[in-house]
Amino acid sequence: MIEITPQAVEILCNEIEKILDHKEIDFDMEKLIRMRYGLDGNPPCSFKEIKQAFNLPQKKLKEKVLLADRKVFNLLKDRI
Repeated sequence: MIEITPQAVEILCNEIEKILDHKEIDFDMEKLIRMRYGLDGNPPCSFKEIKQAFNLPQKKLKEKVLLADRKVFNLLKDRI
């Protein structure tokens, strides 16, 4: 198993913040990413909390989360 250091997590969070600050993704996806990864000084939200915030059925939520993850990771990959 690969160990991820706190410094690596901080670097990733900072890069994600830059992506969000530059409005490289739409507002709903930005909100989802901030909730999912606990950005803005908040703890990460559970799927249940995200589901309630977006008022989505479970299947749609999973699709939206996967899409958001892919988008952010592709943007991260282009930066690193």
